[in-house]
Amino acid sequence: MPRTVNLTPVSDSDQGNENKSRPVLYERMKEYLDGLKLAEEVTTTFEEMFQVLDMIEDQYMKAIRCSLKTDKLFLKRSPSEIRANAYNKLLVET
Repeated sequence: MPRTVNLTPVSDSDQGNENKSRPVLYERMKEYLDGLKLAEEVTTTFEEMFQVLDMIEDQYMKAIRCSLKTDKLFLKRSPSEIRANAYNKLLVET
């Protein structure tokens, strides 16, 4: 995430043709992120990632929301921190 944000799932009241493309965008984004190697090798910024995925930040947030079942807090992290999590003490301290 480019910034810390609390995201909620897409509600049933959300309407429009855009909703149909969100799962597709999410899968494309997930494939891209899963394909990244070790964090030391990743130098991509969010802007570069959005350019590769041909999306803007708003589409990115909405695509993530379509995958959620409950509200979720996403911490600010750069793409190079893709493998970092709050439970890995050594990574959090560095």
